[in-house]
Amino acid sequence: VNITAFCTIIGQDSKTYVPRGTPIVIVWGWSAKTETQINDYLENNITIVTLDGKVIDGIQFGGIQKNEKSGDPEVVWYSEVGVLIPGEHTITYDVKWKKMIDDGTSTYGPGSKNETEHDECQIIVE
Repeated sequence: VNITAFCTIIGQDSKTYVPRGTPIVIVWGWSAKTETQINDYLENNITIVTLDGKVIDGIQFGGIQKNEKSGDPEVVWYSEVGVLIPGEHTITYDVKWKKMIDDGTSTYGPGSKNETEHDECQIIVE
């Protein structure tokens, strides 16, 4: 099952319930109005995703692609974390930027409306 590394910043519940024995893939990404803005993100973001306090590495999926719903360009990463033991597991998602960037809707990074992004989500393995 795919679970996003961020939840509340996109209006989802902080908890995701997963049946015991289900393999889990953690997914995160970025979208913007133009490929130039995506490239600015790629050059200037510092993203750290953790699972239960341990940093997880993401594999970029397919380079810059078009979002199926919006048609906007996006980049996506994933990390196969496998089957987790029953109980509560915490994902943290933290992003900061080396300089201010724009995604066509808002600004991010030093001096912007969104200097950093942070979210914390729980996976509940039943």
